[in-house]
Amino acid sequence: ILSLILALPRMVGFLLTKILYYTAMNRYPLVFGAIHLQPWMNDFETLHLRISAENVKFGNPPQDFQDIPWFLVCDYVTFRMSISTRNLLGLMNFSSCDWSPFPSHFSKNNLRERRRRIRQMANDEEEYASSSSPSSSEKAGRYCSCIQFQNIEFSGVTINFAEKNGVFNINGFTRALATGECRGAVESVFGPDRWPNTFVVRVLRCRGLKGSSTKQLAPNVRVYVRVRFQEARSRLHLRNRHPLINESFELLAKDPSSVVHVQ
Repeated sequence: ILSLILALPRMVGFLLTKILYYTAMNRYPLVFGAIHLQPWMNDFETLHLRISAENVKFGNPPQDFQDIPWFLVCDYVTFRMSISTRNLLGLMNFSSCDWSPFPSHFSKNNLRERRRRIRQMANDEEEYASSSSPSSSEKAGRYCSCIQFQNIEFSGVTINFAEKNGVFNINGFTRALATGECRGAVESVFGPDRWPNTFVVRVLRCRGLKGSSTKQLAPNVRVYVRVRFQEARSRLHLRNRHPLINESFELLAKDPSSVVHVQ
């Protein structure tokens, strides 16, 4: 039993590594050598938790930097967090919010709900087409919870910046994480071995545009959609502050880290 207790931090680190590897990191290398947890309560109103991690490693893209496997290495990191019992119960509100610490959460669990909301937003925009000004009604905010972090300490931190074959390692792991997230979303809908490389951007309308001339005339409007070296543009709308665009553009995406610019 004693040996099991002594090995518990390494077991927790191993389990956390595997959980994050297959969920949040989408099979990108992130390693925790050991995790130490120390919870306590000075009263019945606040829960305190000190978390310490040993031998934390965050990898470089494996296919590009085999000779430099780790981007970040940290020998030891520790921090203390506190949360009131009232806020602890408030954490349950996150289940109804559009947020999750795991990037693939919505793509796998709430895809149908997200599609319904997107369709509803599109319908709202089309209804707005008949009006000349946006609606003044706004959805009220909602308080969920509050977590306080104190005394964050690092020791033995090494960061390796590298470039290979024209790829900077920071851009490389950003692209790898985006690829893993996108692949998880696609495979959850279309099944494995389906990897589409095009997507459609639909531009509905513009609101409250200002003219560039001193006379403050309504501007001539044309929308440009750019992805890397590709560009698509809408029809020209003459002298319109609230033009209804309602056009779709199909563009090629070579990788999920491609950034869409709408201008």
